[in-house]
Formats: sequence, structure tokens, C-alpha cells
Amino acid sequence: MNDEVMNIDWSNLSLCDSGSRVFIHNNKIYRAILKPDLQLLTILKEPFFIELVEKELFPSTKLSTTKFKGFEYVLEHETADYILYPHEWSFDMLKVASILYLKVASIALKYGYVLKDGHPFNIVFFGKYPKFVDLGSFEKGTEQNLYEFNRTMFIPLLIWSKGSYLTALNFFCDTNLSIPLNQIQSTYLGPILFAGGRKKAIKNILQYFYKEKSILFSNNVNKITKYIETIQPVAYKTEWNNYHESYFNDSEISYRFGRVIDFINELNDIETVYDIACNQGFFTFLISKKCDKLKKIIATDFDENAINTFYKTLIISEHQKISVGVANIITPNSSSFKELQPHKRLVSDCVIALALTHHLILGQKFHINVIFETFFKLTKKYLFVEFMPLGLWPGGDNPNPKIPDYYTEKWFQNNLELHFDIIKKEILEKNRMIFICIKKKI
Repeated sequence: MNDEVMNIDWSNLSLCDSGSRVFIHNNKIYRAILKPDLQLLTILKEPFFIELVEKELFPSTKLSTTKFKGFEYVLEHETADYILYPHEWSFDMLKVASILYLKVASIALKYGYVLKDGHPFNIVFFGKYPKFVDLGSFEKGTEQNLYEFNRTMFIPLLIWSKGSYLTALNFFCDTNLSIPLNQIQSTYLGPILFAGGRKKAIKNILQYFYKEKSILFSNNVNKITKYIETIQPVAYKTEWNNYHESYFNDSEISYRFGRVIDFINELNDIETVYDIACNQGFFTFLISKKCDKLKKIIATDFDENAINTFYKTLIISEHQKISVGVANIITPNSSSFKELQPHKRLVSDCVIALALTHHLILGQKFHINVIFETFFKLTKKYLFVEFMPLGLWPGGDNPNPKIPDYYTEKWFQNNLELHFDIIKKEILEKNRMIFICIKKKI
């Protein structure tokens, strides 16, 4: 039966195709096609496209029964569980996505097609693996131009590999695609010269001028692919990059984590979970394994190194329902007004925020209502949130930092109840009290 799409939620990142546009309807991704762009329908039958879908490099796509006034045809695409933008990827996610793009270009070129777009916003992670998602990017041709790819993906990866994460972030978040390659190339000289001392700088300069510079302006897909496969990031410390290492070394599940797992399993209507501040993913892996009814899990942390460790573990694991990303939930990065905010992309049945609020309140000085309003937007139903009565106390024999007079259990609960009804609360450890809540109907 055909549906008439009445209220279209057009994708703000799909603006440039003259004959088609992407939209979202009932949480599914569609592409509406005008008559002048009917060649898109023929692409679905092309050998290169069939190969891409079979190799899971492009989402499965079919002609839909959905109709919309003004469009002759509508295609339905396989839809990712969660959308994570390029600025929410870790280093290895960007590296894997870059190799994916080149693999797609290589297969298309084999059949006489090229990609006209080379930016990372046409790549989406379906769980732990990326797929190229822009059907309108394929056109007939015999020579692949990689200028845009080199500018928006390859050189930011090189910059990041030298430890300059924030500099790289600014370049692969450039949705206007306005920064020319020679300017980015000049910027790359900074990380080359200042990453690791004089001897390292000399080595980096020689490598750049004798190897990388020629590759950066190359259109040789195989040559660039082989080089990207060898790129490894220099080690640099971030605040929480190894916080979970002790958990992975412990053979037993702690009482605290065991109780949270029990709470999830006791509620029958939780199918999706958002693990906020997941660090290296120890708890995320636990609930993926111990909570059978969960169908999808999204896990994020603002520490890019912790998430990269998580992603590398995820890649070699058997877990299929986990998506990961780098995100600050209170002040999210955004490269453009065109992007959907996190609460429209990452919303789940249950938000879990363990050992987080004391850092946001006492460390980063966010207002408690801002925090709970954010949780409210991100959850469809439930919130599991911990209160740390001793504040930023690091545990053990360490002295407890002074706690503000206002910072009490009653104050925390009163503010929580502005947005949620409390189902139960329980002390899990000396400095950990968990609140199990359900979202208020407003």
C-alpha cells in the first residue's frame, strides 16, 4: 500500500542534487527523484552498484512504495541506527572511513564510474563499519579526481596523526568545503615542525617533502590507499584516555555494574540505550553482552583517545549492536546549522550517566538544570543517573576536595524531579548513589 508523505523532514545536508533530495520519514531514509534525474534508477542495476551493496560498502536500496507530490519515484535506503557526523569520529574511524571512500572509488572506476564528491559527510557508520551513502555522487567517467578527498579527509588524517586533533577537527568539519588544499597543506607544516622535538621534526619534514607532498596532490587511488593504511597516530595524553583500563583487567563484574545491569533487565520496555561518558566502553560491552533484549546501543565520550581505544576494541569484537562516537553532550560540536542536534540523532529508550554529573557540576561548572534538560531530550523513557555525595573525591586514602554547601542529595533530587519521576534510588558504593527515573510527560 502506498503512503502519501505529508510532512517531509528534508535532510539539510542534501542540498546540491538538482534532481533528487534526501528526506526522513518514520525514521527511515528516502531519496525523492524528479523525472530529469531518472538515471539514478539505472544506477541501481549497474554492476558496480550491485557489487558495492553486496560488499556492504553502500546501503541496500530499493524502489519504495512511498509517494510524494511532485516526485515520480522514491528510493528507500537502509538506515543506520544512529547518525554520527565526521567531527564525532575518532582517529581510526576517520582512517577506516577514508579507506572505505577509496575502495568505493576503486570499484566504481573499474566499471567506468567516478565519485564527484569527496567529503566525509557522504559516509555514515552503520554500527562499527562505515558505508558510502550518496547515490547522487556517482557519475560516468574514466579518471577519479581526489582533490576534495585529499583536502577534507586525507590531510586532516595526517594532521591528526601528528597529535594535532583540534586542528584536524576544524578541517574535516568544513561543510562549506571552502578551505583550499594549499592552505591546509601550509597548516600541516605546523604539526610537522612542532610534534616531538628537533630530531622528529627533521624526520617529519623529510617524509613530507619526499613522500607525502606528491601523494597529497595525487589522483592515484591505490597509492593513497596503501599510504593511509600505514598511518598511525603519535601517542598523546588526554584527561580520561585510560580511565577504564583497570576495569578491563578485572575478571569479576563489580557489584555496582551488576546492579545497573539488573535494573536494565527488570524494565521490559528498554530496547535502546545511550551510554553517556562511556570512556573506553567497558560498561557498554557489559550491557551488550548481559542485556539480551537490547537491540541498539550508542556510546559517546568527549575524550577522543578513549573513544579510539573503544573503537579499536569494538572492531575486533563480536558485538554488532554498538555505535560509538566522540561527543560533548552539553556543548556539542557542530560544523553547520544544517546538522541535526544530538537529541534528534542519538535519542534512546534509556540514558545512562554513570560517574558524570559531579564532573559537569563541580568540575566544568554547568548548571544542574542544563544537565537534566539535556538528559530529558536524549531519552524517550528512562534515565539512570549517579549522584556522587563526596563530589570529586578520587577514592582511597586521598583527601576529599571541599564540597559546596548547596551540593547535597536533597538538592540533586529536587532538581532531578523537575524533569523526571524517580522510580528508585540505591547506594551502590561509598561515593555512588544511583537514581532510576522515568521521563515526566510534559
